[in-house]
Amino acid sequence: MAQWWMLATVKDESDDGKKDIQSQLEKMKKYCIVIRVLAHTQIRKMKGLKQKKAHLMGIQVNGGTIAQKVDYAYE
Repeated sequence: MAQWWMLATVKDESDDGKKDIQSQLEKMKKYCIVIRVLAHTQIRKMKGLKQKKAHLMGIQVNGGTIAQKVDYAYE
């Protein structure tokens, strides 16, 4: 049985998935006012911690036009 993230990765790597992502990015450039990204810590790389869950944080992208913000966040 495939995991949900495996299915999402396979879908995003296909041509239809790439077109879908690009259409969503274009909609964001047209309709959004504020662009935010979700960032998380990489707990596996921190050997001394006993914590297993990553911290999740939303960051607002500032500066430039909406299209520039979307392009920067997508990189």
